[in-house]
Amino acid sequence: MEAVALGLLLLGLVWVERARDNPFWRRMALLFVVGLAVAFGSIVRPHEILLQQEERVREFAPGFVAEGDPHLLKRLEAQTPDLPYPKEGAATAVRRWQEQIAARLREASGYVLPQGRVVSDLLQKDDLEGAKRSRLWFITHDGTQIPAFVFEPRTSELLRRPAVLVIPGHGGGIVETGGLEESYQHAAALELARAGFVTLTPELRGFGFLGDARGHEHKLVAHNALRAGSFYKAEVLRDCAYALSVLREWPGVDPERVGVAGSSYGGELAIALAALDPRVSAAVSHSFGGGLGPETGVQAREPADFSNLPHGCHLFPGVNRILLREDWFRLIAPRPLLVTRGGVHDLQTLRAAVAQNYEQLAAPDALRVETLPGHHEFFVTPTIDFFNRHLR
Repeated sequence: MEAVALGLLLLGLVWVERARDNPFWRRMALLFVVGLAVAFGSIVRPHEILLQQEERVREFAPGFVAEGDPHLLKRLEAQTPDLPYPKEGAATAVRRWQEQIAARLREASGYVLPQGRVVSDLLQKDDLEGAKRSRLWFITHDGTQIPAFVFEPRTSELLRRPAVLVIPGHGGGIVETGGLEESYQHAAALELARAGFVTLTPELRGFGFLGDARGHEHKLVAHNALRAGSFYKAEVLRDCAYALSVLREWPGVDPERVGVAGSSYGGELAIALAALDPRVSAAVSHSFGGGLGPETGVQAREPADFSNLPHGCHLFPGVNRILLREDWFRLIAPRPLLVTRGGVHDLQTLRAAVAQNYEQLAAPDALRVETLPGHHEFFVTPTIDFFNRHLR
């Protein structure tokens, strides 16, 4: 239909050109072309007609509002923990709350400490500038082989060294934390090793060597985990528990001086791991955190919003009945904790909420929550300084 209208329009233009010496027929040709143009415009705008029809249909359905599922959103906003944080409690009340909440989180996520020595296989050792690198894999809780890098300082020491588990964020995986590719993670595992720490950086499911499409596979892992009765964060946190065991068992590592660090999603996992696992001696989280209260829902009001929906890797089903967002940080006290974000992010409200917790446990100097010059990234130098102070 559109092709016929376009052909008639071109024919009319030819008629106008041929009749330029005859005023009457030229006027008739112009009227013909204008009429065709109007008709053609109505043909090529079917989407506008459909929109008008849709609006007319909505007029006959008063009271119906297309806003997704507002009642579920309101339910999320209204949820509160069954055991709220004891803001006015003494240290004994805070510790009892920490034990109860951590136990509920472990039960909800299936988080258990590995029993016995974790099976691993060393694949290759490389000498780098200022560090040594070992390529390996270890078998995690469900039999999955998790690739990892271990970095060690080149200088030898008689005493056992402190160590750090470096958890990658969204991106290329351990090639970024290991310095093989430049990214916002700034080769953190390699740089910490050059600063004197033994580091292990494990691959997360769906990323890097466990996902060829730059992290898109982790959405599939999240979907499959939910179908299996679990969820993505539960699976990778249990993987991190096994990685922590491998690091603590590594020759030359002092198992009582092992920290955890990460940026972005790695920072989110670092906080969760430290909250659940008492083997973590100190924690560093970059480019994560700042929100308070219950986890909020999501709603896309425009089609473009759907591209920005959170990945399933952040989900922790039912978490609002267990704790608030700031409580994840409170579970780490009195162990040393560094939380940073770059640029314009304001962490004052989070700092105030968590600082009260550290004061209740008589450890105010073990907490640092601050905004640093920079962007969404891993701040390597502040991390080295922090671990030098608290793990040496």
